[in-house]
Amino acid sequence: MSVIINSTNVDRLRKATEHSIELEISEKPEVIVTDHTSGSGEAHVVNMERLDCTCADFEHNCSDGEYCKHVWYSVLRRTGML
Repeated sequence: MSVIINSTNVDRLRKATEHSIELEISEKPEVIVTDHTSGSGEAHVVNMERLDCTCADFEHNCSDGEYCKHVWYSVLRRTGML
């Protein structure tokens, strides 16, 4: 996992640790991540092998080395950091 350190990526990492997010195991290598902070309860699928997500932020704003808060949360949970 290579990471670009920029203000946007750091902000996404911060949100992954501060927001009320739930992770549900799906079919490997996928997990379902839901952020309850905004009240929408919208769920997104994160592929843990490719480190990609179905959310609009990932699809439209993330380039190589940048990850949305859903991917960050999933990685942090997988590594036991959350």
